[in-house]
Amino acid sequence: LNHLDHTGGVLFIPVDMPLLSIDILRLLLKQERGECFENHPLPALIKATQVQTRHDSVKDLLNALDVSSIALPQELNKCMTNTNTPEDWGKVLCP
Repeated sequence: LNHLDHTGGVLFIPVDMPLLSIDILRLLLKQERGECFENHPLPALIKATQVQTRHDSVKDLLNALDVSSIALPQELNKCMTNTNTPEDWGKVLCP
């Protein structure tokens, strides 16, 4: 982040959430400040590009940059399914 020249922010999208929809990302992009969803550190929009210290987790980085969270609309909750195991993938592919 320290090497970016723009101030528009950075949208972090996790690779293990295959059901993410464009609607989820649009909600984040509409925010004036950096935001993530309650109980979900990713995806996240980070507007601050200067990080003073190193952070070992996404949650620590979001806290350090004072990124707030917004409510996730109930109808988009399924889009936040995280797939880290073969069993998780099976649930996504064959609901």
